[in-house]
Amino acid sequence: MLVVLILGGFVVVYNRLELVDRGLAHPTFPYMRYSQNELNEMYPQYVNVDVATTRTPEETHRLFVDKLKEGDLDGAVECCIVKSERERLKKRFNEIKDEGRLQEMISDFDQELELNVFLGNSATYDYVVMIDGEKWGQLMSFVKQSDGVWLIESL
Repeated sequence: MLVVLILGGFVVVYNRLELVDRGLAHPTFPYMRYSQNELNEMYPQYVNVDVATTRTPEETHRLFVDKLKEGDLDGAVECCIVKSERERLKKRFNEIKDEGRLQEMISDFDQELELNVFLGNSATYDYVVMIDGEKWGQLMSFVKQSDGVWLIESL
């Protein structure tokens, strides 16, 4: 009987230590599980949700369009989130400029945005462009950064 109690105690402690390793229980004996509120505070599900906004998606969109109008392609790509893709995006903007279609691209982006989906740290907006005389709905996605600035995730 004593052996069963010792083995049972070992199994309980071992299981609790496994929870501690996974970050789901307090690291001190008796290794109590964290409450759901404690887990939410320790491991927030949405990064940057509680960060104060310093530049809204609409302001980022306006800055992006203004930089394009000024011909400042570097400034326009700075409004985009994926830093590793900024050079590729800048190259594509330069190609569009060389093809003489920059003004067309600017007029496409220079539309009123309408909120589609808001998820706290990401948002999607709709805007309408004319393609071959027909109206087409387009999406622009934004993501909030840790400094509160919303950047364009996709055009």
